[in-house]
Amino acid sequence: MRRVYRSETDRVIGGVCGGLGEYFELDPVFLRVALVLLAFVGGLGVVLYLAAWVLMPTRSKAALPPRQALRDNLGDISERTEQFIEGARAPLRPGADRQAPIPRPYLAGGILVALGLLLFLYMLGLLSWLKPAPLLAIILILIGLALLVGRRQRPAAGPPPGA
Repeated sequence: MRRVYRSETDRVIGGVCGGLGEYFELDPVFLRVALVLLAFVGGLGVVLYLAAWVLMPTRSKAALPPRQALRDNLGDISERTEQFIEGARAPLRPGADRQAPIPRPYLAGGILVALGLLLFLYMLGLLSWLKPAPLLAIILILIGLALLVGRRQRPAAGPPPGA
């Protein structure tokens, strides 16, 4: 009997879509897009992804007892979350190169997580005062302005000083 595993190589977050893509012989990008779309339909995509991440073992840990595999999966979630936070904090530390831009995956991931969290809390009724359409428009405007200002402030590419 064939089993489904989380991918250890084709992973953007936890390897869920990579593993499902391998199992169903589909491009994982289609699965990722489907989960993102489901995230905007009552937050179902987020719930499904997290449940799959917790319950699906990686191929290398498939032989572990179920409880140990579950603990390892929860540890993996914790580790990936810490890596994300650490990567987002690195440019903010004292002495960090202020000219170095935040890596795009961290910036994009942070924005998507924040938007997803806001929309999820809105769908749960915890932010009933929030109007998602104007908020999304404001966020897109701010992102666009940040990109435009960031491009203007970057120094022109050329030889390093003293070369």
